[in-house]
Amino acid sequence: MITLLLTIIFGSTTIYIENPIVETRIATITGYSSEESQTDSTPFLTASQTKVRDGVIACPRDLEFGVKVIIDGKEFICEDRMNIRHTNRFDIWFESNQKALKWGNQIKLIEIRHEKNI
Repeated sequence: MITLLLTIIFGSTTIYIENPIVETRIATITGYSSEESQTDSTPFLTASQTKVRDGVIACPRDLEFGVKVIIDGKEFICEDRMNIRHTNRFDIWFESNQKALKWGNQIKLIEIRHEKNI
């Protein structure tokens, strides 16, 4: 739902639109792969019980499964979870450890779309 707040400023009307569906954040983005040392005992299964694949991202626990996360124009779906100690960090799944390491640790402006996808 979009909330409209009308404010009268010096005889003119200013409209502020708050959109709780779309949020932007500056966050740390890292990469992971399906190695047990980086996951748990089910390295090919996400926390939401889907199979890992291109486009899966692990999100902080304040985000629900199914939200879309846009990073550098690419859409990811929140289907996995970060450790509870990481409150503003996201982890992109990569098919190999080498690709995850190549991604490294980046700070990005991201867009979060709270409409569910799963």
